[in-house]
Amino acid sequence: MLKKIFIILSSVVIILLLTLLFTPFHLFQNTLIDIVNKKELGVELRASKPISYRLLSANELLVEDLQLKVDGFEIDIEKIDLEIDPNSIFEDHLKFRKFDLIVKSLKEVESQKEGKKKELKKSDQTQKVKDEKNSQGRWQKVTLSNAGISVHEILLKKYKLNEISISSKEVEVSLKDLLVSGELSVSALTKSIVGEVNLTKKTNQSVKATLDVKKLEEVLKIFKLENVNIYGDLRVDFTSSINKSNAFLKNPMSLAVNGKKLKWIGKDLDKILEAYIDSKKVGILDAAGFLTLGPIGILVAKGADLGNTGIRGIVKGETHIREVHVAVNLKDEVAKLEDVALATKEHKVAVQGSIDLSKKVFKNFSIASVDEKGCSIFVQKISGSLSDPEIGAVGSFMNEVFSPVTDIFNKGLSLVTDNCDGYYKGIVK
Repeated sequence: MLKKIFIILSSVVIILLLTLLFTPFHLFQNTLIDIVNKKELGVELRASKPISYRLLSANELLVEDLQLKVDGFEIDIEKIDLEIDPNSIFEDHLKFRKFDLIVKSLKEVESQKEGKKKELKKSDQTQKVKDEKNSQGRWQKVTLSNAGISVHEILLKKYKLNEISISSKEVEVSLKDLLVSGELSVSALTKSIVGEVNLTKKTNQSVKATLDVKKLEEVLKIFKLENVNIYGDLRVDFTSSINKSNAFLKNPMSLAVNGKKLKWIGKDLDKILEAYIDSKKVGILDAAGFLTLGPIGILVAKGADLGNTGIRGIVKGETHIREVHVAVNLKDEVAKLEDVALATKEHKVAVQGSIDLSKKVFKNFSIASVDEKGCSIFVQKISGSLSDPEIGAVGSFMNEVFSPVTDIFNKGLSLVTDNCDGYYKGIVK
């Protein structure tokens, strides 16, 4: 009798277990989606298709056509394809053998007004702290192997960004402090920007990125800066050590941008510089205008602001840039220019100084035309605020006022004298 009861119970258990193992997860997904939407986290979740998942293959999960609405954004997810290491579920280190996310679109929408947002009650805040403490005991780290994230379209209020993707063989995320380590391959704006990003975690989050910008003019159009009219390619190198407790600009950063064989359409920098170096290129009537504006003033001035048609005729045209290099270090919200220079067909311009980003002012800032030895031919200083800068008069490296009417400081002056200030010592030749 007991044997028969045992056999019957065993059969029932086996039937229930097999039923559970082969039951598709989507039979329960509506209940789980309702739970997510009822948490009052400002999240709205909808699934257009069944979630493909069975307990027998518990390490695999496929979700298609998922719509997610978070305050300020609507996300249309095409596919989430996951494969989990089942052994890691019961450990403190969760491991994904595959992580593939494809987003059709990410759209910025009107967010709720501050006045309508519900404030957390004191009891809710206490419960939130408890939940955070409890969640720390589950998984401490997550590793994503064979990871890929693709976004076909990002629709912001002002900009539209297409085809952004990130992939990596392996990325590890520490959930306690949200530090990430791994090597990422990045492609953005339909491969207009491609490169590698290396993330390492120590005390802070270290970032090292190398990106190639192809067809700069196309990228400028996306951000509605087509009037800049610069054509060519750039290489961008960026490093930083980010402490999340600091304001972003207080973290130390290093940025280097280099480009060769670029073209700027609008004004001819060689003509402008030649007019200052050789006063015979400028008529007497135009000299006062040149002296007042200086090279910087002429470069940033609009056509109508240049006044005399002679000046407009001299500066109009295009500039062929042999090389441009911008190396800047940021520390405590002060950007220091370490090596900034631009070489045209015939001239070279260098920049020195710093910018205080917290106060938004120039510090010891100047721009100079330099010769082959790096000696300044003439220097023009900039001071004051970023929004309303004061452009100083043009002076030579001998600290005398430079007059374009005289031809004392011509192009070859620094080549025949030992009086060189060594204004520029960077990599641009």
